[in-house]
Amino acid sequence: MDSIDTTAPADWHDFYVDPFPGRKGSERITDTCGKCIGTGLYTAPTHFTDGQGRPICFDCRGTGTRSRLVSSARATARAHAKAHAEHVDTTRAITARRAAFEAEHPRPSATSSPRHT
Repeated sequence: MDSIDTTAPADWHDFYVDPFPGRKGSERITDTCGKCIGTGLYTAPTHFTDGQGRPICFDCRGTGTRSRLVSSARATARAHAKAHAEHVDTTRAITARRAAFEAEHPRPSATSSPRHT
């Protein structure tokens, strides 16, 4: 039998942190590429090469940097905060259901022996 969970769902606003406070959403930010660590070169086997046959990073196109809008970074941070809140809600629900199950089905004591028929 399911019981009604009286715990309020987690609010994603509690987990959201503005990655660029005070900046306009239309501003562009430049970050070091995380795939190639700013070198522009890709070290694993690939067919993605520059004009001279060198393997270049497919994420930054060999530049070593990535450019994006502040609004995109905020959207990504919001999505991560919502996913975190959903994870917290799921964990709470699992914990509550487990506690209810354990209350309905107590473990046998360690001193009792199983009966053989």
